[in-house]
Amino acid sequence: MMVRVLCAAAMVLAGCSASTGSTPTPGDQAVEVSGAVRVAAVGDIACDPDAPTYTDCHHDETAELIRSQDVDALLALGDLQYDKGAADDWPQSYDETYGPLLDKTYPVPGNHEYLTPGAVPYFEYFGTRAGDPDKGYYAFDLGEWRVYALNAECNQIDCAAERTWLVDDIREHQAACQLLFTHAPRYSSGEHGSSTRPERFWAVAYNAGFELALAGHDHDYERFAEMDYAGNVVSTGIRSFVSGAGGRSLYAFESREQGSQVQFGDDYGVLFLALGSGSYSWEYRTISGETIDQGSDTCHGRP
Repeated sequence: MMVRVLCAAAMVLAGCSASTGSTPTPGDQAVEVSGAVRVAAVGDIACDPDAPTYTDCHHDETAELIRSQDVDALLALGDLQYDKGAADDWPQSYDETYGPLLDKTYPVPGNHEYLTPGAVPYFEYFGTRAGDPDKGYYAFDLGEWRVYALNAECNQIDCAAERTWLVDDIREHQAACQLLFTHAPRYSSGEHGSSTRPERFWAVAYNAGFELALAGHDHDYERFAEMDYAGNVVSTGIRSFVSGAGGRSLYAFESREQGSQVQFGDDYGVLFLALGSGSYSWEYRTISGETIDQGSDTCHGRP
């Protein structure tokens, strides 16, 4: 498979990083994916409207960025309404900015939603779009892609049952290109770092030939090489992204985990994907109008 990549800084070690003061360097453009479904993906979004730092939040600008791209779907990667996903906060903060995108939104809950018991306001706000409130996971089709919204908050739900459901759904749907998204990332070099909670899902997904995995939790952007569920870079692996700079705050990088290729934490932004027939492309854009990273690839398909 050929991958074309633009990075916003010089290549270093396992990849490239963009840090304060860096300027994107022109490079190969991503291959256009004709007839693709255009998708935005971002998490860690709306601030607590009663917090003294509310005016420092940038969720209004990331929402505007998404609306300007006329996407077909928004994958909302958890921690969507800080600090506790309280019922009174959703209409004052998240809904005022991201509400116009509701009919395109496919959410997963994050740890902050569950700071309110059962994440009840989250499920009430999104309704059937969030799946069964006792589960918080579901699957759907975007074009020719099968997409899995997975709940990795395994201290709140039965993730063993979720894994069984995932295996069954993959067997039932024979999509050549598959994508999963969670709140907690399997791999991250950010403040929270890599999480073992999604590993059980990654093991299933890797064996089924998934292409992409998306997550939030760390308030930054990071792209990883194709990897397996055990942390090895392999050509048959899953390419993963962290896109958690949705508005709440930004985190600094202090390390580079195995497989990390691009790191950026200096501005808020959104990951955009084009999901085509047997191929895909990605682009990370900031609210300042910069393109930090972009590339494309073909699906390696089911084994």
